[in-house]
Amino acid sequence: MYKYCDFQSVTKLLYSGLIKSTIKSYGVMMSDLFGAYNAAERKQAFTSSELSRLGNGKRVPSKTWVDFYQRNDKSVMLADIMSIIPNIVDKTSMQKALFELYANDRFIPDEYMQAFLSNHKPEYSDDNTLAELIYDVLFISIVRPYEEKSKEHFVVIPFDMTDYETPVIEQKADVPSVNTNSPATPDTLFANSEYLPPCLHFCGYVPEIDALNTMFEKDTKLFVTGFPCMGKSEFVRAYIEKYGSQYKKIGYYFYNGSLRRVISNMNSEVPVSLSDANDDLYISSLNTLRTLDESTLIVIDNFNIGIEDDDCVDDILKLKCRVIFTSRRRYEGVTTFRLNGISKNDGVELAKKFFDNPTPLDEFRLSGIVCMLGRNPLFIEIVGKMLKKGGCTTERLTFELLAVDYTKYDQKVTFTKDGKLMKESLIGVLINMFGFSELSELHRKVLCMMHVAVEAPIRKDAAIAMFGLNSVQPIDDLIDAGFVTETSNGMIQMSHFISEIVFSALKPDKNTCCELIDRIRLIGNDESIQYDFGDVRSIIAEFAFFPIVKPVSEAVEVAYDCFKFFWHIHDIEKMEQVNERTFTLRGLNEPRQLAIQEIEEAAIEAEKKNYVKALDIQKNALEKIMTLDDEHLKAEAVSNYAYYLEYSDTADSTEELYEAYQRGIELFEGLDLDNGGKVEEWTLIS
Repeated sequence: MYKYCDFQSVTKLLYSGLIKSTIKSYGVMMSDLFGAYNAAERKQAFTSSELSRLGNGKRVPSKTWVDFYQRNDKSVMLADIMSIIPNIVDKTSMQKALFELYANDRFIPDEYMQAFLSNHKPEYSDDNTLAELIYDVLFISIVRPYEEKSKEHFVVIPFDMTDYETPVIEQKADVPSVNTNSPATPDTLFANSEYLPPCLHFCGYVPEIDALNTMFEKDTKLFVTGFPCMGKSEFVRAYIEKYGSQYKKIGYYFYNGSLRRVISNMNSEVPVSLSDANDDLYISSLNTLRTLDESTLIVIDNFNIGIEDDDCVDDILKLKCRVIFTSRRRYEGVTTFRLNGISKNDGVELAKKFFDNPTPLDEFRLSGIVCMLGRNPLFIEIVGKMLKKGGCTTERLTFELLAVDYTKYDQKVTFTKDGKLMKESLIGVLINMFGFSELSELHRKVLCMMHVAVEAPIRKDAAIAMFGLNSVQPIDDLIDAGFVTETSNGMIQMSHFISEIVFSALKPDKNTCCELIDRIRLIGNDESIQYDFGDVRSIIAEFAFFPIVKPVSEAVEVAYDCFKFFWHIHDIEKMEQVNERTFTLRGLNEPRQLAIQEIEEAAIEAEKKNYVKALDIQKNALEKIMTLDDEHLKAEAVSNYAYYLEYSDTADSTEELYEAYQRGIELFEGLDLDNGGKVEEWTLIS
């Protein structure tokens, strides 16, 4: 992201880490940092135009600015720096980032660098040492030499080498090397590399890092894949930290929608826009890359599209150097290295970095929380910071995770991702980084149906029939995006982890479930796709179990629909199971819910041939139902009452029985059943 310890990089890095509610703009920060200079030399604050040009690198500190800080004691600037220290969000990360910015700048003379490394460390200890570090970094960015390439562009140039012996610099992986024949002309290959060191809290994946290096013995092009927020980028950066010394050059780039633009920038000191990435520039840069061997590593981070979706992928794959792509996608025909989450022990240690002094019981619960979070590093960090802020407890987190509801995690915390400070809640990260907001209605519907209906792997043709799809393409889209997994023999499944996220983000509703139940009924009668589909009764039973659907009122409706399916096939055991799980184990007391409970209990008694008891229960249900605004439920209940009346032999006359059936028929005739509605034939007089 930052290549040199120049004025633009230093001030932007400082501003990115400040509390925006207090220091509300870049201009406010600049006025605070350089208050002494404004007071002594300018008698007024910076203009908005000047600030804009400074922030964009179109201007650098003026000569009077440089002279002011060179002739004054450093305490002048330190006093201003101390005023912004309390507003730094994460002082530990800020210390590390500024230290590395200075330490990786190859244009800083060896004498300056040795003094800096002797006086400072990357680890934060207290505000005074952080202020001293900021002073040295900020001071060098002001007084260092710049060259005006044009009225709108300044570049960093080496210090006057006549004053210093040219230092012998061992070539570093993440910075361009010095051209010793012409010190003023930098080697432009990978001059715009966007490498960032692993974040301060990164941990885990130790054996995987070694395994990745071993894989390069078989293939020089690797795709590191895994769910969003699984730490793929940090994993690759940790690999570079450990094995970077075996490479002469490393170029690290974030995919920006065009490999053509990325490649065009690899051998250009001045970044080019997409419109500037013409064929000549692209071909020239590509020809340079073709001269490199396996001593060079190129990383393309966040390549979250299909290989076929960028026409320059083949050019990269044909290079002789080593290349790593990171992506959340699934790929075929290339060598992939999938990350499935850090170990449970590493996850607990990560959480404990933010959660102070956990008790033994807390640590035990953290172990379970880590597993329920899919051993996902970013989720674990967010939860650890939530615990530290006191917004929840390990007991509450465990309970809510077992209930599979991430929407409860709406407390926002600050974290760093790809070198950028972010503030978001766990559910916000899920929705944004998993791309739910970008999904079409059809894809969202399929994901909801997968969550509700598919636990064991099923064939694609069965899934197409179950979901009412015209083709397999929506399912393949979700496979490519990483939401759905596919086995070698063409079966598909959704992992438990993704299923939980789908539930929290998309909330499958009553209509989705009822539509599925109808389709599953039809599939159960289709012999051509019954093989490997699974037990229809077991699948439908799952619809009745909480918490597939919320709120409770809708869940009861879905469970009732499932109950009627088992009633239709006279499966008393499943009828009792559904009724018990829906009502007996829960204290439901709404009139409609109580009425449905009694309808089901009456049906169970009728299946057991206890028609008199069924009639009594149904009569109680009718009293509740007739007060409700639901004509369909009334028609069903009245018709069932007539049915029980007939078989209980308690009717006083045939006329009474006829009137009971006739009332049910009249209620059904008053319904609009053209739009998919149907009268259950066993409830009506023939």
